[in-house]
Amino acid sequence: MTQKTLPFSKHQIETIRTAHPTPFYIYDERGIRAGARELLRAFAWAEGFKEYFAVKATPNPYILKILRAEGLGADCSSAPELQLAERAGMRGEEIMFSSNDTPASEFRAARALGALINLDDLSHLAYLEQHAGLPGASGDSQRARPAGANDRTRCAPARLQAGHRTGHLAPRRH
Repeated sequence: MTQKTLPFSKHQIETIRTAHPTPFYIYDERGIRAGARELLRAFAWAEGFKEYFAVKATPNPYILKILRAEGLGADCSSAPELQLAERAGMRGEEIMFSSNDTPASEFRAARALGALINLDDLSHLAYLEQHAGLPGASGDSQRARPAGANDRTRCAPARLQAGHRTGHLAPRRH
C-alpha cells in the first residue's frame, strides 16, 4: 500500500494558520490532478469512458476547473451545482444531471447547458417532456436504463420518444 503524506510541513501549516482565520481548507492540487489521471488511466481500456465528479462532494469552482482540465466532468443534482459547473467552464456532455424530485426549472437549466440528463425511471420522461422538452432534436443519443437492466444502454431519440408514448422502451445496444 502506498504511504500517504501531507503535502506541507508542520511549519508551513502554522504559518498559514497565523495568516488565515480558521476554519480553512487546504487542497493538494498536485494530488487532485494525480488522482484524476490515475483514475482515467485505470479506465483507459473503456472507449468513451467519462468520469463525472459529484459536485455536492466539494462544491468549489476552483476544484471543478482543475478536474475539468484533467478530463473529468461534473455530476450535478441541483441548480446551484449546475451553476458551479458552468462557472468552471463546463457545458454539454461535460455535465451529467442526476436528480430526484426535480423541479421543472432545474430540468430547464440542465437542458439550457446541454447537460446529459440521467433519469432513474422511465415514468419521469413525461414530466421532462412536458416541462423542459426531451433531448434529441439534433439526432444525438439518449441513455436509458430499462427496468431490470444493470447497465446503461443507448437508444436513438425517436425510439426514446416512441417508448415514452407507448410506455415501452426496448433500446438497442450499439
